[in-house]
Amino acid sequence: MPGFSVATRVLTGRREVGARSALRSCCGLLAGDVAPQVYVKGPVSPRETMNAPKTPRDDAPHAGDAPHAGQVAPNPELRDTRTHENLRAAFSVDSQAVRMWEYFGRIAEIEGYPDVARTFRELAESQAVNAHGHLDFLMRAGEPLVGLPLGETAQNVRAAVAVQQHDAKDVLPDMARTARAEGFMDIASWFDTMVLSRKHHERRLADALAQLAPGKGSAS
Repeated sequence: MPGFSVATRVLTGRREVGARSALRSCCGLLAGDVAPQVYVKGPVSPRETMNAPKTPRDDAPHAGDAPHAGQVAPNPELRDTRTHENLRAAFSVDSQAVRMWEYFGRIAEIEGYPDVARTFRELAESQAVNAHGHLDFLMRAGEPLVGLPLGETAQNVRAAVAVQQHDAKDVLPDMARTARAEGFMDIASWFDTMVLSRKHHERRLADALAQLAPGKGSAS
């Protein structure tokens, strides 16, 4: 079937995950479920889109064709669009869900419900694949919180440092002040502790950045 690829594979970095495990992750299938054959047009991930060979299509515009009403230019600028905001929101929701399911799984394990714990862990894995998919697209516009370029390791580390600095300097202290003003002293103390944690993370990331070759992964 020309121009179509079977969505039974997921690329995680440069490692290809098998069809069944990929569908379990993407579609939330659990053990014993039948994995459907799903067809999607074109490559199945942004990374594949960048590396996929360009093949002519019947509906592709030809040289000299004028854009018609409602036609959108290929690969428009993502930053500051409604779609960009939607991707950020979806990434936030799925990222939070991953940690929540993992936490609920630990509670279920402690309470003696191993099957429920396994279900939460599998759902967390599925939700993590979703979050990574959102992030693949978000990388076109930079890191979701501070907007710095992403892609190569040095860029990713610099963005991570900026996020930790932003949290420690602005976000968490303001949260702590609000909690104190509202009388939640234990929560304010927790936010204060998180400031120290962010500063520790920042130092570790700075050390990691220093280990990289000079100029490697610099923003273009």
